[in-house]
Amino acid sequence: MMSILLFRIEFSNKESCYYAGETLTGNVIVHLGSSLELNGVMLRIYGRAKSRVEINNDYYHSSRKAAQNKQSGQRLQLQHWSSIAKEEFVDGAKYIQGNGTPYILDSGRYKFPFHFQLPNEDLPTSYEGDDRCYIRYSVTATLDITNGKDCSIVRMFTLLAPIDVNDSILQKPHPAQESEKDICCCCCQSGPLFLHASADRSGYCPGEEILLQIKIENYTNKAMSGVEVLLIQHLTLKIEGNVSTREQTCSKLFLDTSTGKKESVVWKDKRFRIPVLPPTIQCKIMELNYSLTVTILDRNGLDLSVYIPIIIGTIPLEKLNEKTYSRKGSINSSDVQVHTNQGSKFSDYIAMP
Repeated sequence: MMSILLFRIEFSNKESCYYAGETLTGNVIVHLGSSLELNGVMLRIYGRAKSRVEINNDYYHSSRKAAQNKQSGQRLQLQHWSSIAKEEFVDGAKYIQGNGTPYILDSGRYKFPFHFQLPNEDLPTSYEGDDRCYIRYSVTATLDITNGKDCSIVRMFTLLAPIDVNDSILQKPHPAQESEKDICCCCCQSGPLFLHASADRSGYCPGEEILLQIKIENYTNKAMSGVEVLLIQHLTLKIEGNVSTREQTCSKLFLDTSTGKKESVVWKDKRFRIPVLPPTIQCKIMELNYSLTVTILDRNGLDLSVYIPIIIGTIPLEKLNEKTYSRKGSINSSDVQVHTNQGSKFSDYIAMP
């Protein structure tokens, strides 16, 4: 392998970021110090997801004593295992140089261009969760060496599902969410507490603002201490009937305005900015969803909440394009967090079996 001085994949898009349906283009760079007999240069595009769910379950040993303990309800041992699921989205390979027939590639520097049409079907956005889940897309270039071990190099790229918040469905707001609670005071029931909340639409991109409408009707004999708005990320992993969920607060807003007893308070077009986040993701083994939680805070912990589901997209409102965002075909990766770790883990690396 000493004859291979340089082996690298270069994408035409410097940010290595593409939408589903676009054409992925670039070059494979090879620099040989001496001639090498090859069958060709192979390129593979691969997209997949992987998730793992930790499962705990009580079980009993198959012995007479175990049977007796089982009958009495005693636990003997805790069984723990991991269930792993994988899902493939795209897998294609072709020669970009040669055709499988041996030939001699002389020493020197070569540039082999490639292009690959990404499927226009529903491909989920790249995602790097914790050690339990990921969605990754990669390009692998392989020197198919005739009389030796092949040499491969892998480079990851980011794929964005085209979730367009200009779509009429995402422009429509969800129905206003309402909740009420009767609160007792000194063992006597007072009047009810009402909470009404809504957002101006259903879909947003990072950097955009949600316009919230919030109304509190406090017919109780107690004053409320304020309102808290949380943006919650919901990660769900689904494997063979087992489901694992995790919630994480991404951003919060506190409206420090108390609502006195027998009072009503209304907030109109209260602005809540979406931080940098990965978009909403849906696939067979993994889901990433978002919701707003609006909560009236009670000093005694008798809080009242409503929940507003929202979609985080990848194509922002047209009116913001000239100021902040780039539309499809010119992607600004700083606008959408795809949770793809940077550094040597996802750099080009040579794999020599």
